[in-house]
Amino acid sequence: MVFTALDDKMKIILDDFIKNDQGYQYQAQTIITTDHNNQPKMEPFTIDELETAIKKIRPGAPGPDQIHSLMLKSLPEEAKNILLNLFNKSIKEGYTPKEWRKTSIVPIPKTGKDPSNPDSYRPTSLTSCLCKLMEHLIKIRILGLVIKAAQKEQFGFLPNQSTTDCLVRLENQIKQGFRCKEVTFAVFLDMKSAFDRVDLDELLKKTGEIGIPDNCINCISSFLRNCEVKNDLGLPQGGVLSPILLVIYCTDLDMSTVLGCKAYIDSDDIALVTTGKTNLLLQSVMQKALNNVQQWCSKKI
Repeated sequence: MVFTALDDKMKIILDDFIKNDQGYQYQAQTIITTDHNNQPKMEPFTIDELETAIKKIRPGAPGPDQIHSLMLKSLPEEAKNILLNLFNKSIKEGYTPKEWRKTSIVPIPKTGKDPSNPDSYRPTSLTSCLCKLMEHLIKIRILGLVIKAAQKEQFGFLPNQSTTDCLVRLENQIKQGFRCKEVTFAVFLDMKSAFDRVDLDELLKKTGEIGIPDNCINCISSFLRNCEVKNDLGLPQGGVLSPILLVIYCTDLDMSTVLGCKAYIDSDDIALVTTGKTNLLLQSVMQKALNNVQQWCSKKI
């Protein structure tokens, strides 16, 4: 068979790309079983998982405990086993040690912003590297559940998904509209200070709904609700778990009830897109979508 039309050739290439794209086949390891009451239960962390987590720790400033990531990367096997036992005890009891929860807040200036304006700074949390290591271990376990719960239009902070994927989907919808002689409306939204506005009670409820075990949820809660400052809102900027926790938080921002509109979500940015024949129809669809987002934000953000 010979393909001459450009569209036919591109379809063959695209079909092969999708078939082989790891983003569509990604399966994260999730060692979560069920107990005798058929409730999700997290099995103990393994030494292999600890080794993987240590490799993921990035060099950077230490937290208040002054334990540097390079120290953890240089640990002998005996020390790693002691550390592994400590992490497993922590997850079993659903508790994060007090010293791990201490945080140093460093204001990082945003590029091109007025340095005299307090809103021009992004507060970054410097937490214990031991806590970051624990977060990496938890992330290894729950990532598969997060991917399963995420909407197909969610792109930020997920493996093998990127802003480029989001833009390709958006561009494809616009071009498809051109080919069908249709008009495309788009509204681009930015959830201001999204990490700082997350309701922790609502977040922890959602983590249970997607199948994360109670002891793991308690451990996450123990870390988020810093013992030094009472905290019912916000995820720590720079936290290992913060990005995928935001993904969990946004999983119910669903546009399926608004016929003809899609919501492309990339971290804290949202693009509402609808394509159709008439401006009047598109205005009605877009207004319904904006009302949906407004209602969601009034409850969640």
